[in-house]
Amino acid sequence: MATFGKLEGQITVPTGGWDTTVGGVTATIPAGTYYLSSAGSGANDFLAEVASQFATAAATSCTCTGSLGENGTGIITLTFGATIAVTWVDLEVRNILGFSQGNLSASDTYTSDDHARTVWLPNRPFNNLNGGGSWAGWYEADYRSVENAAGHVWAHMGQYKTVNALEWHSIKRARTWVANESTAGESYEQFFLDCIWGTMSGGTAGGPIRFHPDADTDATYSTYRVVDVKEFRPDQYSPNWTGTWNIALPRLVKVPA
Repeated sequence: MATFGKLEGQITVPTGGWDTTVGGVTATIPAGTYYLSSAGSGANDFLAEVASQFATAAATSCTCTGSLGENGTGIITLTFGATIAVTWVDLEVRNILGFSQGNLSASDTYTSDDHARTVWLPNRPFNNLNGGGSWAGWYEADYRSVENAAGHVWAHMGQYKTVNALEWHSIKRARTWVANESTAGESYEQFFLDCIWGTMSGGTAGGPIRFHPDADTDATYSTYRVVDVKEFRPDQYSPNWTGTWNIALPRLVKVPA
């Protein structure tokens, strides 16, 4: 069955961490790198780290879950074991989780108004442009050869890398352009600015980003750097055009494990 997949950008939490007041107690997301639904340099993904730190501060259970799978909405839900107030201190946590409504009080369950940042959920299956083989990509090497007039050949191969190229066709306007978003933060344009050009706090220019070939399977992904992306220019989808767009990531270099 064809899957849509998803992209997730790396979140870099600086020295000192990001603070949130939960039930009157400070909860700190420790410094390190995270992805929304898969672990970075620490043991937890970002949502799990939020749940762990919030639960410790509130002295009650906490879950932080997102609708981030195939056909996901990108909406985040915080659920506590008791009525707990949440005051956003470092707004990066609030913005990534999509809670644009401000501080939270007088409930045990809160749902975000906006789409979670650092994740893009397409509405159509992806195309892998390597012409076969694993979706992780193809090999390229720094290979050079020289031939002289006598027909002797010298060859040298240096480092090699894995490269991938991905496309999504017929993507809805809302999931392409910020100006057309149905839910704030859901567009590829926002993801591109946040996680590929690194304009958001905690973002890194050029990635790395993760590609999950099945958005329902967070444990399966490859991590890539984005090479030479100098412009944001989705193409209109021309066959039977209905106001949809093509999204292309033409050259991704796999980050070594």
